[in-house]
Amino acid sequence: MDLVKQRDSDPFYPAIKAFEHQYISLRRTWLVFEALFMKTDNVKLLNQASAQTFHEIGISMLEHLLLQLSRLTDHPGEDNQKHLCLRRIRCGLISYLKERDGASYRVKHGEILEALQSLVDESGEIAKKLRLHRNESIAHLDWGRALGTRDKPLPSLTFGEIGSLIMLIGEIIHSVTNHLWETGLQHDWDTYDQAANLFKALKAQANDS
Repeated sequence: MDLVKQRDSDPFYPAIKAFEHQYISLRRTWLVFEALFMKTDNVKLLNQASAQTFHEIGISMLEHLLLQLSRLTDHPGEDNQKHLCLRRIRCGLISYLKERDGASYRVKHGEILEALQSLVDESGEIAKKLRLHRNESIAHLDWGRALGTRDKPLPSLTFGEIGSLIMLIGEIIHSVTNHLWETGLQHDWDTYDQAANLFKALKAQANDS
């Protein structure tokens, strides 16, 4: 049986596949956001074309990114309401390896489990800030913040932190899939440079005017 067939028939693969699908959607959105709003020359072109329109698009994309990231770094939930998130993937992996390999699972897989825990811990601080933004200004609107009576502002959250967390999640998926099935995270990210044609058109328009 080749590695891909072995992976596809593995009982733990559906969880990884579902998580990977969410990650691919997240990173695809991030790549487009980066191309549109994180390069000065591109932002100038967007502002010249329609500043208000692209401002609204940028806000909507950013909120969508924060919601996606919040879901993937959320609490694992309880048995009757589990969440598809980093910590649930780690818990599920441990249960799966225990059942598959018995008492020797820590000897066989201790290195990847420690590495995975380290990566999950690394995501923790940014994830806390993400959840605050989600809970108080995106998924819900905090009463005190809406009325301006909150003394403490929401913690700052930089584009660098968002990008780092997205890459960290990708590293976790790659580590797990490579360890279990030697396949890693396989996706052609170059196909998502969809903003290039937009900027070609905007540059041509700017040159003609």
